[in-house]
Parts: sequence; structure tokens; C-alpha cells
Amino acid sequence: MLNPKKIKKVFLILLMLLSINQLVAQDVDNIIKSKPFKFSGSLYVGGNGYSNFGTNAARQSPYSYSIVGSPTVSIYGISLPFTFSFSDQQFSYSQPFNIYGVSPKYKWAQIHLGYRSMNFSSFTMSGKQFYGAGIELTPGKFRFKALYGKLKDLFAQKDTLTFGSQILDTYERYINGVKIGYGNKNSFDFMYIKVKDDQNTSNPQRADNRYLLPEDNLVLGFNSNFTLFKYFRLYLETAASLHTADLRADIEIDEENLKKWAEKTNKLIEINASTRWGFSGKTGIDFNYRGFGIGANYLRVDPFFKSLGLYYMNTDYENYTGHLNFGLFKRQLQFRLTAGFQQNNISKLKQQTDLRKIGSLSINYFSQNGISISANYSNYQTDQAAGFIKVEDSIKLALVNEMAMISPSYSWNRGKYSHSVSMNFNYQKFKDVNRFRIVSLVDDQNYTASIDYGLSHSPSTINFNIGVNYFILDSRESTDKQIGASFGISKKLLKKKLNIRLNSSWNKNIYNNISDGFSLNIRNYISYNITKNQNISFSFAWMNRTGIHRRNINELRSSINYGLSF
Repeated sequence: MLNPKKIKKVFLILLMLLSINQLVAQDVDNIIKSKPFKFSGSLYVGGNGYSNFGTNAARQSPYSYSIVGSPTVSIYGISLPFTFSFSDQQFSYSQPFNIYGVSPKYKWAQIHLGYRSMNFSSFTMSGKQFYGAGIELTPGKFRFKALYGKLKDLFAQKDTLTFGSQILDTYERYINGVKIGYGNKNSFDFMYIKVKDDQNTSNPQRADNRYLLPEDNLVLGFNSNFTLFKYFRLYLETAASLHTADLRADIEIDEENLKKWAEKTNKLIEINASTRWGFSGKTGIDFNYRGFGIGANYLRVDPFFKSLGLYYMNTDYENYTGHLNFGLFKRQLQFRLTAGFQQNNISKLKQQTDLRKIGSLSINYFSQNGISISANYSNYQTDQAAGFIKVEDSIKLALVNEMAMISPSYSWNRGKYSHSVSMNFNYQKFKDVNRFRIVSLVDDQNYTASIDYGLSHSPSTINFNIGVNYFILDSRESTDKQIGASFGISKKLLKKKLNIRLNSSWNKNIYNNISDGFSLNIRNYISYNITKNQNISFSFAWMNRTGIHRRNINELRSSINYGLSF
């Protein structure tokens, strides 16, 4: 078996050779015309303060600071962007962290070194950060990506009453992947992702990590996107995975046909009794013509689908949906309708299957005289059907989540003054509708209403806004009400270099028709542009909250920040 560290060195050398070959092949005239050296980027330095005036314990440390930078070095047109950050979340207990990485790019060639992230697809690898090396080549319609590095297990920590949260001694997790694709409007992509834990990098007998299992994961993906007759769009995104949950499992596979299959795949992934395979995919067709659109979509994720190149993914469900959208009156009035259903328990191994009916309607109107109206309605119903074990009607789950919203607004100008009025009305209901149950398990309703007025005077750069709000949460056990007001004002001074904003809000709480205290928030923000590329800002926020059923809070937060772009 090859040493992962040796493979990593070879991979890094190949990346460097590919980069050098690419740079040598560039147009010499373009390199000569470019500036030999250019340095740019940004730097932010900030500090935060916290004071607690109440009788309860403080919710954070009194001081903290952070430094974040993103410098970019350009050498004859070749960009070398770097990023780093340094932070200390607790002044008396220094435990800083550092992140660094570089992604030099020239025309259609780019390499990644250090802490980077690369996107393959939503089912294989997307947004997850790795420490290592990667390369991207995009000449014309051709696409190529490759990476090798380490992943960090974000769940490898435990909480204790004595020492608090502790990072566990985990296995080193290695990842490598390749993506090859071609095309723009009509395109296809093939993906390969391999993630494996090194069993020799941790001691599974230790008390703090004996429950952490070394894993092995192989994911193959395929994406395609095609446009037909200018108006039809077909898309497909699929992935299949093999996941071994415990490389230490010593239970042998008994069946002869499975043994032969395992021997063939052991070069790609170690197979044992903990290995599961799964499939995920989504596909759809859309038709769009002069503002009219109609389409259908299907999404499926198997219960045992697993990709360690993703942070998290819901499994064991499938969606069937369709949508319709069109516009009237020169598209000033827009309609969109969506309907379908979702169900889980694809393998029929659970006790019951949840069926979720989906429906929504949105209407938007925008006129040239300043009037606009947005309205939405959705009705999601969840039912529970019998699965591996029959579900009796008396315990059957049937829920309805209904929501309606309308938001009209109007804006107008009078000389040097600009006015705006906006309103929002929202209703939501969540109820158990099982007809065989005498008393429903859930029956909650909430109502929200707000009205806001804004005024701007352009010569003096003064902006003013005021609003009122009302909220009700009505459940079987209690009724919570909240009524309040908000106020804000902003002004620019010193030739618009100094910007001052002040915002405040006050809300009164009522619990079962009994006064339950209030909450007061005051926020201030001041920023000053020292030069075109330098800025300093200061802010503070005071919150005072009282109540019988809520924790009393009286605290002040402040921050000062310096920003530099170069």
C-alpha cells in the first residue's frame, strides 16, 4: 500500500510542473506588457468589548480581537491571492487559530495550495475546506479539476462538565478527487471523490475516541445540462456512493458472490460488513418562452447515500414537483405556482412513511408609479402512511403547515424629499389534522403585522424611519403577544466622509393577557473614511430585557474596526 505522504509529495510536484508548463506556454507579449510586480488586497483589524450590568452571568468574555487579511501578489499578470485570519475569542485564555492558502491563477489555469475549497457538485463535494493542493484548467469548453489533501472531522469533539468542550485525537482523513467536463449550455461532467481515514494516525483504545470509527468513502458523479430548440432545458445530476462506516470491522462477508465483488472493488475502497451503497440524483425539464414557463422536477436521495466531501445532507426521501409561471400587463404582474409531494422511507424499512403534500402560489406586482405588492400562499401537509409496521389511525400523524403573506408598499417624491410606506401582514398555522384523534397534538397559529415609514432629504443626507409592529403566537397552552415600535436616523457629515446611524426598538411582552416585561435595544454605528482606501468604524449595542418567563438581560457590546484596502 502506498504511503499517503509520498503520494501527496508526488501530487504537489505534478501540480508545480503543470503550472510551469502553462506559464511558459503563455503569450510572451502579454507577459511583457503586464506590470512586473503588483501588490493588492485588504486588511481588517478589530476589537470587541462586552459588559454585563445584570445579576446573571456574562454570556461572553469581556475582550476579544481579530485580524483578517487577503493580500494578492501579481507577478507579470500572474495572480497569487492569499488569505489569513488570526483571532482570540477570550482575552485571558489565548488560543488563536490560523488559516492560510493561496490560489494563483493565469488565464484558464489555476492551482490551489493550503486551506482551500473546490466545488464539484451538490452530491459529491461542495464547499468543504481541505488542506492540500488542487488544480483547475478551463481552456475553452473543456474543464478539468483535481485535488489532494486532508479533511478535518468537525464532529470530533466532546463536551464534559469538568473541562468543557474538547477536541478529540481523530484519524487523519485524506481526500482526492477528479472532475472532467465539456460544454457550456450543452454540457456534461464526470466526477470522482475518494475519502479515507488513516487507521495508523490514532489510537482507538483511548477513552476519549474509542467511539470514533475510521471510514472509507468512494463517490462517483455525473452531471449533464442540455438546451433543446432554444426553449427546453433538460438537466441531470446524479451520484453513487460506497461507504464503509468502520474500517476496523472484522466481520467477514460469507456469501461467495459478495466476496468476489469485494475483491474487485478493494483497490478502490475496502469492503466489509459495514459497507453500504446509495444513490442520489435530481432531474427536470423546463420550458420557457417570452415570460411563460412550465416544468417538472424529481429529486431522490437513498437512505444509505453518504459523501464525506459534504458537510451534511438529508437522506431517505424523494420529491416530485411541478411549477408554472407567467406574466401579465407587460410582465408587471407575475404569477408562480408550485405543487407536488415528498415522501421518505424509500427502502420501506421504517415503521411508517411520511407523505408531504407541497403547494405554493406567489403573486408580485410592480408599477412605474411606485406601487408594489407581493403576496404568497403555501399549504404543506404531512401524512404518515403504513410501512414495515402498520400504523393505527389513532396514532397516525397528519400535520398541516399553512402560511399566507402580503406586503404592499408605496414610494413617491416631493421636491427634495423622498417618502416610502411599506406594510407586511403574515399568517402561519401549524396543526395536527388527524380525524381519529380527539385532541390534536399540535395547534399553533401566529400573526405578524408591521407598518414602516421612511423619509429622505437628499441635500442634507438625512434619512429617517419609524415603524410599529404587532405579533401573536397562539397555542393550546398559552398566548404570547408583543407590541412595539422602532426608530432610526442616519446622517453624513464632513463631505460625506463621516457616517452616523442610530437605531432603537422597544417591545412590550404579554403572556396569557398578563404583562411580561419589555425589551429595549439601542444600536449606534459611526464610520469615517480616513482616505479612499482606509476606514475606521465604531459601534455599540445596548440591550435591556426583563420578564417573568424570560431571562433578564442588561448588557452592552462595543466594537472598533480598522479597514485598509491596497
